[in-house]
Amino acid sequence: MEISSLDLSTRLNFISIFIALYESFSDYIIDCPKQFFNTNIYIKSECYERIKEHEELFKKKVASSKYKYKKFTQYGYTQWLNPEYDKRIQSRQIKIKAKNQNNILFNSIMFFIDENALDENDFNKFLEIRDLRNKLVHEMPELILLPTEKTWKNMFEELIHMYKKVNNYWCVMLELSIAGNDMPQNIKIDFDNVITTDLYNLLISIDVLFNTKFVIDKQWIVFNGLYKGLCLPIINEKVEETHIGQVENADSQQG
Repeated sequence: MEISSLDLSTRLNFISIFIALYESFSDYIIDCPKQFFNTNIYIKSECYERIKEHEELFKKKVASSKYKYKKFTQYGYTQWLNPEYDKRIQSRQIKIKAKNQNNILFNSIMFFIDENALDENDFNKFLEIRDLRNKLVHEMPELILLPTEKTWKNMFEELIHMYKKVNNYWCVMLELSIAGNDMPQNIKIDFDNVITTDLYNLLISIDVLFNTKFVIDKQWIVFNGLYKGLCLPIINEKVEETHIGQVENADSQQG
């Protein structure tokens, strides 16, 4: 079976971006609870009053009232320590395929399930996505010679959807809930689609490579959050469902 250089390049791009997206999502999922419990992240003392000002709203939205923080300030920085991170993330045991496992990534996903940002169906989909990621990593030389399977494209889009859902939840419930008067004024923001600049940069790369429209057709403004830079989409722009069209078209042309 012959394969054109274009088909080979398209499949290699897809596999590479899939792996990069998975790794970025995994890192983000793990980092968020660390930031929330502040085991390693420092907050400038000048931001502390802003946090206190919006504490009640923050508690209601992220259920932080059940977490007992201990404030520690040194050299102008405040660190919030919480043993809950060890209980809910580091030492947690969850049952997967009838076996109890202690896995930081899985436990971090469970944190978002506890907070109703994800659900059990998302977790089961992630397990399938993880299996595919492992397959792509270990069998890439063989797989780039074969047509891209439709299930791969579906899982790719599921991963993007899951990443956007978690990212948006964290941006709105944590970053923007304590932004206060620092928020841009006189602009209507589509809060359902706010994401970090890191995810924006990754999605715009996907749009360029695969001719999708995850972010490229929206109008954005940049806002510097407490932890991350955020991209805020201006409301009333058209939001279109997108698919990995270029990959599918390249495979369909193969003979």
